Amino acid sequence: MKKRLKEVLAWILSITMLCAICPPMYAAAANGDEIVAYDTEIMVEGNAVSKTGIQLAINKQLEDYSATNPAGAVRLVLNPTDNIVVINNSLSDITYINVPTDKGITSFTITTTKEGATSEDPVKLFVEMGSGANVFANGIPLVVTGPIIVNGDIYGGSDGKDIQKNTSIVYNGATSSMNNRRIGRTSIYGGGLNSTIDGSTYIEIRSSQAAAQSGSGFSVHGGGNVTEKEKTANVTGDTNIDLYAPVFVVNGGGYVSDGGTANVFGDTHINILSGADVYKFAWVGGMQAMVVRKA
Repeated sequence: MKKRLKEVLAWILSITMLCAICPPMYAAAANGDEIVAYDTEIMVEGNAVSKTGIQLAINKQLEDYSATNPAGAVRLVLNPTDNIVVINNSLSDITYINVPTDKGITSFTITTTKEGATSEDPVKLFVEMGSGANVFANGIPLVVTGPIIVNGDIYGGSDGKDIQKNTSIVYNGATSSMNNRRIGRTSIYGGGLNSTIDGSTYIEIRSSQAAAQSGSGFSVHGGGNVTEKEKTANVTGDTNIDLYAPVFVVNGGGYVSDGGTANVFGDTHINILSGADVYKFAWVGGMQAMVVRKA
């Protein structure tokens, strides 16, 4: 009897140890040829997919996580009622995704599993040309993948807060704008908005709605973005951009629209690879910004 009890206890212990090291959940990527691992899933559905509802859902579903109870690799799944969700079509800027930095997040993926959504008829988080809507990764590696278009300004850095780490953005979204009469835009910055990255930036564009040549703007900037005078959005390290899909504009440095500085103090690297094209302009340096190499 004692021997049998020991065997049972050993079996329970082995199961407990197995659960303690059990691997993260997995989801097949939309293209079917990639497996994406995640530890925590945030599901947002129906009318909750809105300019305010997305962030509310992120905050609510991550409230029990912390640096000591980390969320790990987070997967944000957006399944709206209608394929097109108007995030902003006004002159007032908003922030609709701001990745938390105090939840132990190691990566953040934005995708959709909406039934019927395809690369030609995708879920679209629509930001009209001339309107402002921001996504801030805050130094956490960010991935957009699947039959989804994320419009607005996507930053590897933060909103007005300097970050001491490298940034990474991989965009592998849908290739169709879905509705040519509604012109949206996507601008990706490796750096921050009016804030500096003490490190290097990496951006990879695997697919984009620019491939449809539908009038939807799609630009890529290795550095940061300055929109206020006397502000800085510098990158102290290198900027790295790998293009596998068409874009309208690409520049290795930062972007300055109203004074301030968005300099890069390392090297800028732009690799235009198979499948890529630049429809309008390409700068190795910045747009009204400098690339400064220290002696």
